[in-house]
Amino acid sequence: GLIVQKTVNSILNSDKSIKFEFTVEFTKKDGKPIDKPQSDKIEGKIYKSEHTQIGTINVNNGRATFKLADGEYATFKKINNGTKYSVSEKAEDGFTTTYSGKTGTIENNTAPGAAKPGEAGPGAGGPGAGGPGQNEDQDTKVAIVTNTRDVGALKIKKVVKLNGAETDTKLVDDTYTFTVTSEKDSDDPAYRNDHDRGRYSEERDD
Repeated sequence: GLIVQKTVNSILNSDKSIKFEFTVEFTKKDGKPIDKPQSDKIEGKIYKSEHTQIGTINVNNGRATFKLADGEYATFKKINNGTKYSVSEKAEDGFTTTYSGKTGTIENNTAPGAAKPGEAGPGAGGPGAGGPGQNEDQDTKVAIVTNTRDVGALKIKKVVKLNGAETDTKLVDDTYTFTVTSEKDSDDPAYRNDHDRGRYSEERDD
């Protein structure tokens, strides 16, 4: 079988609920799409943590599309021996995407490093003994897709000039107020969490 797991690394709480769009393609050894009878029998399901099923996935002509949020995972069972698979995710602005187990081949015998029947699958709360990751007659391949929020940094330097020349004399000692406004709308859920990160102001002494 195949397990596709989603992980999101971000300081924004709202990023954890974003649904990322996936495509899984199953092909024969020669690279051609699997036949419809074989495709139709593949069982696809979506789970949350603790093995709570929240949806099913249709596989049409060897192709399946679905969405996962952080901590969710999809399972595929009843895949013919020798079937190749490829996992891809639609690009999401503001994230860097990395893959583990992006492609592979479903074999009949349990392969080294694969989740064996009765053993825990990927991550805490992931498929494990007796759970959706178990498949007695096949190895279980695991594809982990991680999205990391792209972040930057802002440094503000204050320079005071007196008659056109920089100075550190007490003649210009004062408190200066800075206001930084993001070009992104602070109502954008990808840039919002418990505190408004769209605007920042602070008073600094010279």
